[in-house]
Amino acid sequence: MRADLLALLILMGLPLLWFAPVLLPALSGRSLLPFDNLYSFAPWRSLQPGLIPHNLLLSDLVLENAVWKLHIQRTLADGQLPLWNPQIFTGVPFLAAGQASTVYPLSLLFLLLPLGAAYGWFTALQLGLAGVFFYAWGRSLGLVAPAALLGGVVYMFSGFLIASVVFTMFIAAAAWLPLILAVIEWIIRKQEEKGAAAYSPIPFVAAGSLAVGCMVLAGHPELIYYTLLVAGLYTVVRLGVAWRRLATQTGQGRGAARRLAGLAGWLLAMALLGVALGGAQLLPLLELLPLNFREGSATFQQVAGWAWPSRQVLTFALPNLFGNPSHHAWFDIWARQWMPAAANAHGEANDTIFWGIKNYVEGANYLGVVTWLLAAVALIYAVRCALARPQTGRSGGVPAQEDALRPWIVWFGVGLAGVSLLFAFGTPFYALLFYGLPGWNQLHSPFRWVFPFTLSMALLAALGLHLLLTMDAGGLRRTAQAPALLAILAGAGAVGVVATSLLWPGPFQALGQRIVDGSDLAQMAFADGRMFWSYQAANLVHLGALALAGGLWLWFAAVHPQAAKRSVWLAVALAVIDLYLAHGSFNPASSIALSPLTPEGTPPVVRFLNEREGWPAAPAPDRPLAPWRFTTFNAPGEKTFNANVGMVYGWHDLRGYDSIIPRQYVALMEQIAPQADELLYNRIAPLYSRPGGDVYAALDSPLLDLLNVKYVLTEHYIPNPTWVEVYRDEAIGVYENQEAFPRVWLAHEARVAPIDGQPLAETDLREVVYLDEAPAEPHALTPASPQLAEARISRYTANDLFVDVNLSDRAWLVVGDAYFPGWKAFVRPFGADESAESELPIHRADGALRAVYLPDAGQWTVRLVYSPMSFKLGLYTSFLAGMTLLLLGVYWSWGKFYRPERSAGEVRTVAKNSLVPMGLSLANKAIDFAFAMLYVRLLGPVGTGQYAFVVAIYGFFEILSRYGLGTLLTRDVAADKNQSSRYLSNVLALRTLLWVASLPLMALVTFFYRNLGNPGLTNVTGIGAQEVQAIAIFAFSMLFANWADAFSSMFYAFEKME
Repeated sequence: MRADLLALLILMGLPLLWFAPVLLPALSGRSLLPFDNLYSFAPWRSLQPGLIPHNLLLSDLVLENAVWKLHIQRTLADGQLPLWNPQIFTGVPFLAAGQASTVYPLSLLFLLLPLGAAYGWFTALQLGLAGVFFYAWGRSLGLVAPAALLGGVVYMFSGFLIASVVFTMFIAAAAWLPLILAVIEWIIRKQEEKGAAAYSPIPFVAAGSLAVGCMVLAGHPELIYYTLLVAGLYTVVRLGVAWRRLATQTGQGRGAARRLAGLAGWLLAMALLGVALGGAQLLPLLELLPLNFREGSATFQQVAGWAWPSRQVLTFALPNLFGNPSHHAWFDIWARQWMPAAANAHGEANDTIFWGIKNYVEGANYLGVVTWLLAAVALIYAVRCALARPQTGRSGGVPAQEDALRPWIVWFGVGLAGVSLLFAFGTPFYALLFYGLPGWNQLHSPFRWVFPFTLSMALLAALGLHLLLTMDAGGLRRTAQAPALLAILAGAGAVGVVATSLLWPGPFQALGQRIVDGSDLAQMAFADGRMFWSYQAANLVHLGALALAGGLWLWFAAVHPQAAKRSVWLAVALAVIDLYLAHGSFNPASSIALSPLTPEGTPPVVRFLNEREGWPAAPAPDRPLAPWRFTTFNAPGEKTFNANVGMVYGWHDLRGYDSIIPRQYVALMEQIAPQADELLYNRIAPLYSRPGGDVYAALDSPLLDLLNVKYVLTEHYIPNPTWVEVYRDEAIGVYENQEAFPRVWLAHEARVAPIDGQPLAETDLREVVYLDEAPAEPHALTPASPQLAEARISRYTANDLFVDVNLSDRAWLVVGDAYFPGWKAFVRPFGADESAESELPIHRADGALRAVYLPDAGQWTVRLVYSPMSFKLGLYTSFLAGMTLLLLGVYWSWGKFYRPERSAGEVRTVAKNSLVPMGLSLANKAIDFAFAMLYVRLLGPVGTGQYAFVVAIYGFFEILSRYGLGTLLTRDVAADKNQSSRYLSNVLALRTLLWVASLPLMALVTFFYRNLGNPGLTNVTGIGAQEVQAIAIFAFSMLFANWADAFSSMFYAFEKME
């Protein structure tokens, strides 16, 4: 226990030390958010000329994650849930996209702490949890504490996780897989210990469900897929191993199979309950994904081309061989001084050393020298077991004690690592996933198989250390000296080569020059061979020193087993040092003074536009209600006012940067300018001044007017007459569109045409709106001619929009925001409240916008609200899963701790039979209450009334069919329990007859309300087909409800009310 506590403290403490500089920005002035990256493009570049960002590759932290969290904070402050984001792409589902981890439990940190501090704490705690959960998995396998600790350290500080800090949803989701595997192991191992005896794994199932649920709530669909695949594979392998062991122990293979089939059912229930717990995130995500532009957007050959290149295998040993985007200087080994990276081989300015084919985040796979050495020990053990078994079943030199030493777990790690590499390098085997798994063709990143590869290698390293610390046989120890000797020789060789180059620089500089001359990528990163070799010399010294240290330790541990146990902490220390030297400086510690939310970090152009539009300096819910959009006009390669940065100030950007972009919006933007190049990077493109022809042609597109693009920000001059310059400083200019549409307007005519056949550029879109489906409303397609047609926004928030309309004839209200399922429209007389509202359908207009038909003249208020059914169902699904786990926990606790006594006192019996039904009744009421909230939202006022009518009809006939027999059963059986069987069978029979007899009466009543309940015949309002169907369903279920009530009455008679 003491060793476990110490290990947990180490695993939680090390990430806090790793990220210590960014945990308290108020004291250190540093944040994990790379604010300095903003100063690489206009207009921020002019505020800090010459500033070199620490790591430009991590811009997603400020371009995506930070602005997402700002949106969450501001939307919640406005009293709304962050369901919709109107600030990019003309609007897009926000919570459904998932990657903001909106409902992930640890995201609470972003609401409690300042944003600059929250990212450091979130990252450190999440990596700590990853290490702790891996430790739990190792301990569940029977590993000794130091071995499990090493595995946790390797996993949480692996190249994959440290480089993925830029994606908070990655490190959030990846942390939970080891815990899920640990729960699976606990459940199956417990059965192995009990043999043929049954047991209830409910506590483990609950823990596993919570882990799966948290993983789903992290919100990254790709990692959800990876986690479920790996956990499923582990479950199948583990059940197979358990069946073989139980069959051998009991001699009854069929009985063992039945017992394990029950466990498989529990494990499946764990997965389903966990996925259901994440329903609030998962169901909206599943609604959005089929509408994503990625669906079918890339072929298998293209996706395979985005995998790791074959040369990426070198980074397993030399993590910075191809450079590091956080490296801006190199150590000249001959001049013995640090030199800034200033120019490349072409004489061009270059301040970053990187020449890889894959960017560093996608190619990060380093795990440390010690990891590979110990993995080799584990593999040697498994091979020796395989060779020994045919001869003697077990052999000398191969220990046969601990379950953790069973070779299957080694082969599982080796197999998973091998399969992961086959997929990560884009071999033809990847086609099995691309064509075989639903939705996998949207995942364009084979290199992400580094995730299960990292897990498996950390496992193998932990197993190898466990073997060194526990085995007594000398054969394996002697064999383990082989990788130690290879490491010593490799380390000495690497250091020797560098030492030789210090004495005879000429050949090595010439070699470096040949490499630079032969590689276009190297020419972009290095000035000459001297720079190349000096930079690689540091990498070789890193490898050599750690290989020497790791090899010497392994040799020592193999030769002196008792001393190895005392020096085990050296292996952990070597792993930490190795990984820190490789990646410790990768993530930023940026000055918080550079934040775009500070006065010093706010460009003058932002203050100008806010003042021009009457907006406050900082986004606020009560800002003026005149939304407008902007975009940028760039030369190729420019990133002027980069996409998503406008969200910092609450601006609405025509562009956007997100992994999920609705396909309809991409199609609309393709009509303005080509998008293919930017879509590769999950972006909607700015307007580019492309060479050849009229470089300003895109600015004349009428679709820019349609989409309410009022301003263009640019570093260039625009001659187009409809664009008027309203601002310019040394960094940027602003042009105003004189023909931009307002955000809402009234069109007088609607036409129907397929989306790809709508002539938007040739039509006066102020007068005509195009629909892709014919409206059901009468006269909706008949042109109107209102003399008065005014529309004005009176409220605009993330999730709703209020428009006051004054018109003298029919009209179409067009909203220049994205159409998406889940938006609803309601109209009421101007000045009235919501009780006077009626719902109107929303149509897709002009390919991607919203339109509402207003059939009558007058003064109206139209309310549009985003209330997606997927979120409501998902939230209810999560609630039901939580209640299921709660009830399972109560059930298990009752069976575990309650022990009935033959002579229980009356007080105890009364208390039990009162408190337990009361608690269960409250739980039932909670479920009913949540269901009521759901169906009221689903059905609306009218539908709720119809449902209440059906329930009333059901309740009346339920009373008739039960006929008080439950009370009779309880009273008489309580008096004479020997008559219980007779009473129960008679009550069940009578209730069945009463139910059959009630069906014609119920049908008659339904017929009356369906056909005769019409004004003129009676004063009763008739019912529709939906109510008739509901009554039929309720009537069928009444029989089972009556039977259940009879059994409950029987338990009451026996005073078993629990």
